[in-house]
Amino acid sequence: MSAEDVAVYQAASRTAALISFPLFAMNALVAPLIARLHAERKMAQLQRTVTLATQVVFWPSLLGALLAIGAGPWILAIFGPGFPAGHTVLAILVLGHLVNVAVGPVSYLMTMTGNQGGCAVVWAATVVVQLAASLYLIPHWGIVGAALSTALATIVLGIALTVLVRRRLEISADALAPVWRTLARAARS
Repeated sequence: MSAEDVAVYQAASRTAALISFPLFAMNALVAPLIARLHAERKMAQLQRTVTLATQVVFWPSLLGALLAIGAGPWILAIFGPGFPAGHTVLAILVLGHLVNVAVGPVSYLMTMTGNQGGCAVVWAATVVVQLAASLYLIPHWGIVGAALSTALATIVLGIALTVLVRRRLEISADALAPVWRTLARAARS
């Protein structure tokens, strides 16, 4: 790829990463709490904490994602006249980051509860997925292929860790879990 393509990708990638910033900040706050609640076997309180933390970061991140996608060309124009060409890349990467935010602190749930081995396996498998996707997609689609492989890896990581957290800890970490529970209760009524 050309230096211009790499610069456009980098600008889009850094901009899209802002969507995950609230999650990173929240993780720093809840990580010690996750460890303490798990050690004290207060699983109901841990579930409430994880649900609240995920909700607090997801909804503002969703608004930020919509703004980034909708105003992407103007945001990228801040970097220079050729950068709005990265709007598709930005949109793809934003969606990957949004899924990352939507699954909540799943990596921390795994590592702070003694399940770091399972977490490491998922991360390693995700690296393989991203490498394979990159080798296939980048030669065909350039920076859009790079964005697709990155977003795919992020989504696979989030979903796999969410499943693992549910199986090992019986914790539902995803942002839409309360919505699904409400819909299920309404359907039963």
